[in-house]
Amino acid sequence: MNYLWSAKNSVFILEEMKPLYEEQGWELTDVLLLDDQTVTEFMGEQPAGKIRITGADGLPVWAEIPPASKAELMEAAEAEKQARIALTNDVINRQQWPSRLQLGRLSEQERVSFNAMLDYLDALERVDTENAPDISWPEPPEG
Repeated sequence: MNYLWSAKNSVFILEEMKPLYEEQGWELTDVLLLDDQTVTEFMGEQPAGKIRITGADGLPVWAEIPPASKAELMEAAEAEKQARIALTNDVINRQQWPSRLQLGRLSEQERVSFNAMLDYLDALERVDTENAPDISWPEPPEG
């Protein structure tokens, strides 16, 4: 089996499948025939911390994954914050603490736990994700 590499499309293609790709509108004028060693290396497991790119010779090479941008770090931190808030709200709602509080049906221990969760939610809301990746996340309450 012969494999081709299209740098433009960043894809490996079986040589005999090339006409089918072209029939589907793929632009494959840049394809290069790969040797077995290159096929084995780049169609196998991706090395940790690496990303496949096209080298100066038009063939695939491994490169270091670039560090995340400030915007990407902030986006990830905001997603983490929202996930923590959602999880905490889920705990509160599964316990039905808001309804039970209104009906006067919370034990003293439940009231303490509910207040601890509310304090944790308040602390999460105060987290400034613009400080990513240097964020000190508040600790969730016990239990």
